[in-house]
Amino acid sequence: MIYKSDTRDYLLRARGMLDENKPHTLFYAALELRFGIEARLRKYLNIINELSEKKKKGWQIAILDKNIESIFRQGNKLVKLEFFDSYQNRLGELIYTPVSKKLVHDGEKLGELLHSNSHYKTQIKNWFEETQVFLEKIYLELELANKGTLLGPPLFHPKLNRFDFAIEYFEGYNPQEIHVKAGGFGAQIIMKLSYPEKL
Repeated sequence: MIYKSDTRDYLLRARGMLDENKPHTLFYAALELRFGIEARLRKYLNIINELSEKKKKGWQIAILDKNIESIFRQGNKLVKLEFFDSYQNRLGELIYTPVSKKLVHDGEKLGELLHSNSHYKTQIKNWFEETQVFLEKIYLELELANKGTLLGPPLFHPKLNRFDFAIEYFEGYNPQEIHVKAGGFGAQIIMKLSYPEKL
């Protein structure tokens, strides 16, 4: 049996639990969402050479987010990297979608659902309906964080006089398309960096 543990795997399992719409599956959906947030943050952290392994392996999502911010310093900004040939023909784009501060904040609240609940909490009127709505919002935020194809904004290294960035491979996405469209050896590629408000 294979257990997949990519952030998108957690997201997929959470969707299944939420769709069952049963009281007990909400707790399992919360667990999958919590794991998904942590996995996405760690994916961003793993490409940062400047961070120690200890800082990459934590489990507290607020601390993981703080460690990412200490290097990227992007806040909640989306980053779009577009590629053009020397004739200004657009070749493709890559996008960095951060784990938003709202998602980090709400993800921390999931801890309340991951422990044995007192009898009184689940007896509160509309508690399950409100919890379902809360988890659906988290799901949408995490889904957005997983739409990106960049594992962080491009980082400029002054000593090396170059930009570094990492591309994520996942099912249905082929970053090789940019290289194929760019032309042969020695072809010039122009890179444009922008910070869109939304996707």
